[in-house]
Amino acid sequence: MRDAAEVVIEKLGGKGDGVARTASGERFIAGALPGERWVVPPGGVAHRISDSPDRVTPPCSHFGTCGGCMAQHMSERLYLDWKHQIVREAFAHRGIAAEIEPVRPMPRRSRRRAFLGVEVRGHSVMLGFREEGQHALVDISDCLLLDPAIMAAFPHLKEMARIAPDWMSPSTTATSC
Repeated sequence: MRDAAEVVIEKLGGKGDGVARTASGERFIAGALPGERWVVPPGGVAHRISDSPDRVTPPCSHFGTCGGCMAQHMSERLYLDWKHQIVREAFAHRGIAAEIEPVRPMPRRSRRRAFLGVEVRGHSVMLGFREEGQHALVDISDCLLLDPAIMAAFPHLKEMARIAPDWMSPSTTATSC
């Protein structure tokens, strides 16, 4: 790749992107983890050339398209350290000196709230999360984070959207659980 730079990811940013230093300043690379090497073409899409030992196989089949999760490719240790660092930096930025306890991981299928998108196209109904940074909706068949009671309501929510009055937008609306 002509004029592409090879960078090493130094840390994670506040939104989970890998951060590398380049001649033009910091570069945020989605999906990158500390210690990995990436090739960064000017104005192009970066690609990974080495893996971090903290890179794991994401457990969710929707990871990478669904905008609901951004850290399933991180080891649990890296994820908890990253979240701890976010809190520590937020306090420091505000001049607050406090001892911060370690982050406690939440069990899978325990999330009780979600902002879901709904799209109705004729008799077809999609229910799920928006792609990261996009308007496109990812139809979710299962979510490893949502409480099973919420997932059990999906067929009912889809049916409600299907029979909703004509005044509802035919393409997009949103619901909060």
